[in-house]
Amino acid sequence: MKVHDLQDLHQMHNIVTLDDMRQVDCVEWTDSGQLLAVSTLCGSVHVYLTQLPVIGASFITCVAYLTSLQEVTVHDAVQPVSCRTC
Repeated sequence: MKVHDLQDLHQMHNIVTLDDMRQVDCVEWTDSGQLLAVSTLCGSVHVYLTQLPVIGASFITCVAYLTSLQEVTVHDAVQPVSCRTC
């Protein structure tokens, strides 16, 4: 499966390979365009995140932001040595 930008169809953004790709049943985008769902005839459903939502918060000098679906990075803007990932 190849993902193209509608502004430039010659430029490919991503190639997704599924083990059971020959049996694709349905491909759907969410209204926001952030998720692509692919179902197969054998019952598999694959969902791909195309754009990570911007989520963050701050407290005093600390900033926390979403760096992946399973990772939040916490950064102290005053003392950059104390960075850590949760």
